[in-house]
Amino acid sequence: MLEIFKRWSEDRSAAREEKRQHQEQRVAEQEAYEARLVKAASVSSVTFVCHKDTWDFIDGQARQNLSYRQPSTEDQPGNMVKVHISGPNLVTILIVMGRLSGSPWTYVGNKAIATRVYDAASEIVDAVDPSRNSGTPLPPIVIDAEIAPPDET
Repeated sequence: MLEIFKRWSEDRSAAREEKRQHQEQRVAEQEAYEARLVKAASVSSVTFVCHKDTWDFIDGQARQNLSYRQPSTEDQPGNMVKVHISGPNLVTILIVMGRLSGSPWTYVGNKAIATRVYDAASEIVDAVDPSRNSGTPLPPIVIDAEIAPPDET
């Protein structure tokens, strides 16, 4: 009987430790997410380059947020668009795309698009140093994957 109690006690301790580690991980992830949003807010502008349909998805989702201001688009060859985004709009896009990509109730197609947009925008934002005011423009956020050329071996 003592052995059963000992095993039960060890299992509970292990479960508590696992729960504590999970909570710490969630806190760290939330802090990193918030730091990313602060970096995005420090950006004066960045350019999105993507297919018109992708931009319509981004714009349609972001418009549901009251702080979003619809930017103008420049048509590019191949049904692509170039869109200049302000820092506040970039924050909104990250929030909306992050929410869609992380929700189990999001339609799988929308989740795929939102995840791709969030990841592409995050890659650029994560390289921002908010303490620098160089005026150097950020590279564009490009959502236009291509097939790799065949390996010529």
